[in-house]
Amino acid sequence: MKRGFTLVEVVMAVALSAFMLIALVNLFGSFNSLYDYQISTKGTADTSGAVIHAAERAVFPADAVVTTHTFSQGTYTSSASTLVLALPSIDSGGSVIPGQHDYVALYATTATAYRLVEVGVGSARQAGATTLGDHVVSLSFSYDNADVTLATQVTVDIQASTTVRQKPVASHMTETLRLRNK
Repeated sequence: MKRGFTLVEVVMAVALSAFMLIALVNLFGSFNSLYDYQISTKGTADTSGAVIHAAERAVFPADAVVTTHTFSQGTYTSSASTLVLALPSIDSGGSVIPGQHDYVALYATTATAYRLVEVGVGSARQAGATTLGDHVVSLSFSYDNADVTLATQVTVDIQASTTVRQKPVASHMTETLRLRNK
């Protein structure tokens, strides 16, 4: 007597294997879609967080919000879309250098947020432009005084957004920061 599989057993095994393969492909597709969505959510939150963090690092030690300052890249004016600050220059030991100031501008162009730093003589801060993040929908600043040079608080509002598989992914952060040196 020969041993083997009947046609029904073979058909059932192939059907079960096909069903399991389809389930695995579907599961992989779902996890891949979820992964893309989570990466995009993290990206927009990282952009918003980087801008808020950069604002905190510049506003807290600032002496004042400056109306206008000319950097090597151009002239920037504090407004609802740009923040320009004067910070006391510090040496490598963290001590303030008398009579010297560093200047910081925070702004966004198209969909990218930037921080621009110009340092005084002897300052330990890094000069130059830094990209803070992409996918910026809006970046706005509001001040507690109509005369920005008298402002003691700055409110930063940022919205970042992107689209993943025809689904919008957004992040929105707002923080009010106080100039410590004012």
